[in-house]
Amino acid sequence: MQVNVQRRFKEEWQAFLRSPPGRRLQDRYHRRQLQKPGAAGRLLSIAIGIAMLVAGFVMLFVPGPGILAILFGAGLIAEQSHFAARTLDRMELKARQVAQWFKRIWQQPT
Repeated sequence: MQVNVQRRFKEEWQAFLRSPPGRRLQDRYHRRQLQKPGAAGRLLSIAIGIAMLVAGFVMLFVPGPGILAILFGAGLIAEQSHFAARTLDRMELKARQVAQWFKRIWQQPT
């Protein structure tokens, strides 16, 4: 059983990485919808995602992996909400632009 979970996780991760930036979470959302999650599963995933978001924001001010918890919680919500998936994909593209800008600034000769 554990081998199946590990294999499935690996396959999902590889599919996530194969998706182009700006489409990754939307593609994950569509793959998740093809699995036809029940209402209870969707509700549980959203509830855990919200709890992780709240915990992540708290951990920004107390010791703990706040940013990681926020990203994980947002990802769980994006699996169940197309709006959230689109929004996070747009944020990924903006974050990549900002990272490229910082990289150019950092590498400029002084």
